Amino acid sequence: MTFCMILKKNLIASALPPDDKKAALERLQRIVEYAEKKDVLLLLENTNWEPDRAEVHYFNYNLEELNYFMEKIKSPHLGWSFTINHATLVPEGIEGFVKNGPTDRLGEVRMADNNGEYELHMQPGTGIIDWKKMFNLVENTGYDGHYMNAFGSLDDMLKGREYQLSVM
Repeated sequence: MTFCMILKKNLIASALPPDDKKAALERLQRIVEYAEKKDVLLLLENTNWEPDRAEVHYFNYNLEELNYFMEKIKSPHLGWSFTINHATLVPEGIEGFVKNGPTDRLGEVRMADNNGEYELHMQPGTGIIDWKKMFNLVENTGYDGHYMNAFGSLDDMLKGREYQLSVM
């Protein structure tokens, strides 16, 4: 495959009623069919939970929804982009996603720390994530792909990388 694209949930769920999984699935199936023709790898990101009063509520923020889409679409052109700070916002947490998610289709791990209360992309070591445990969980699945920092400036990410390497 020649290219990788991260799918945010609003590409498949914008302008849909909050519980319309069927329509979201149909949209995602069409996108994947096109990706197959173009030999493109799509990665579906587990996204962040939104409070009840938020303007937008996304699909695919919890493990149940991620597994739903992955089980319905078996294509090798659809993988998973695991955003660990988003996983801290749902009961299953990082460990639940890794132990019960589609790790055989894991295409990347996106990293930022979080306070566990609401959507934030914080410098590693400044939030609630146990980085050593997270790396061990992911590596024990056999994952050998890339990790990507997703917070702050380039300088922030380079400092965060040093912290991450120190706990591995």
